[in-house]
Amino acid sequence: MKGCLFTLVFVLSTLVAGTQVWAVSLTLYPTHDSEIIWSLGTGPGGSVLSDANYGNTQYLTVNSGAPGAPTMYIGANSYGLVQFDTSSIPMGSSVESASLTLYQGSSAGFSGRTVSLYPITSAWDESTVTYNTRPSWDTAEVSSLVIPDPFINQYRTWDVTGVVQDWVDGLIENFGLITSDVHINVGSTTRHYIRFYSSEAGGINLDPRLEISFTPIPAPATLLLLGSGLAGLAGFRRRFKKA
Repeated sequence: MKGCLFTLVFVLSTLVAGTQVWAVSLTLYPTHDSEIIWSLGTGPGGSVLSDANYGNTQYLTVNSGAPGAPTMYIGANSYGLVQFDTSSIPMGSSVESASLTLYQGSSAGFSGRTVSLYPITSAWDESTVTYNTRPSWDTAEVSSLVIPDPFINQYRTWDVTGVVQDWVDGLIENFGLITSDVHINVGSTTRHYIRFYSSEAGGINLDPRLEISFTPIPAPATLLLLGSGLAGLAGFRRRFKKA
């Protein structure tokens, strides 16, 4: 009987070890991304920048300047919006790490400035969003990065582990992130901007990307099997003691 009991304990121990779940790596690309511009001036053709949609523009500009060109518009401040679909990550998973990477295509006067990320808190559509119809966002930053140099054509990366975990846990709804110069001065005529490529730039190596490593919870069926085995072991031990 002791031999049988030992065998059962060994089998269940193996089952417990088998419930270990390894981290999964996932790379996501945007479902939506766009630039929005607040401006006192006007853009090409007399279009008011604040009413214009830039969903098909190849840049996500932070701070001053017009999309697609380094031209300075008086009082223009730009923001980049980007959203990823994280629904494939099971609720309850532990997010080990998450990073947002953007490819810097150009800049002017931005060395030493800080780009911060804020969680967007309402729905928006890439094809229609403008500054005047912009979504709301939380004023508490979830990540920030000092741009240390003027060099272009390189990747810049932010740690967004915390906010991705909140999305997975359902603590906040995932409407994406907005980029902003932490020292943005609305109405400033000083020329300083940084441009990251959007998903419209062409070439997957230039696309914004969200890289996540997470550990999913064990499958319910596995946990049920484990629970049944432990219950069976308890009953077996009671019968063994009576014998």
